[in-house]
Amino acid sequence: MSLSLDDRSASAPVKEVGPWNLQDNWWDKSRYRTRWIDLSRGLPEAEAAFYDNYNKGRDGFGRKVLNPAGVDLTPAVAKKLGLKKYENAWLRVSYPQK
Repeated sequence: MSLSLDDRSASAPVKEVGPWNLQDNWWDKSRYRTRWIDLSRGLPEAEAAFYDNYNKGRDGFGRKVLNPAGVDLTPAVAKKLGLKKYENAWLRVSYPQK
């Protein structure tokens, strides 16, 4: 995947899914999405739960979603994007097309 923040960019492989939902492949088209196929491509269930009370504000395990994150970055990728330790930011994420 390719990531960008302001004028910085980085590439990184997808190593796992989450942090909230282990079966939320939100980057895929709806027909390939494992769960929550009614959500649009690019919208993580955690984000919809956090902002729109989707799934009653819960993740796939029933936990209340406290952070709308759809991507966890390694410290090295975060640093390359100019983020400080534990800093959150909205990033532009691009995945290869299926």
